[in-house]
Amino acid sequence: HTHTHTQIDAHTIGTHLPSPAWSAAQQAALQARLAAAVGRLQGMEQVQTDLSAAAAASERALKDMRAERDAMKHKCSLLQDKLTLATQKQVQCHDQVREAVSLLDEARLQRDQVG
Repeated sequence: HTHTHTQIDAHTIGTHLPSPAWSAAQQAALQARLAAAVGRLQGMEQVQTDLSAAAAASERALKDMRAERDAMKHKCSLLQDKLTLATQKQVQCHDQVREAVSLLDEARLQRDQVG
């Protein structure tokens, strides 16, 4: 028995293989499925790329919004300070007006007394 294992295997496989026509059709079908799978994979990669880009854009937008918010907070505190100052000045003005009015009243009283 001079047959080596590989020879026997190759021979056995050869006899059990379907007709060449069938294997060609089978191969074509397999290639089509493979191409479809590759296409789907590329599609998924594209989706992943798009998602990554969208995520990066969202991150940038968020940073911008945070910066805007901080700027607004700063503006608000400046305005708050201005408002506080204005309120203090207004109170001072009211006091001065009251003082002036009472001085006028006094002056009128004295004038009436003189008259």
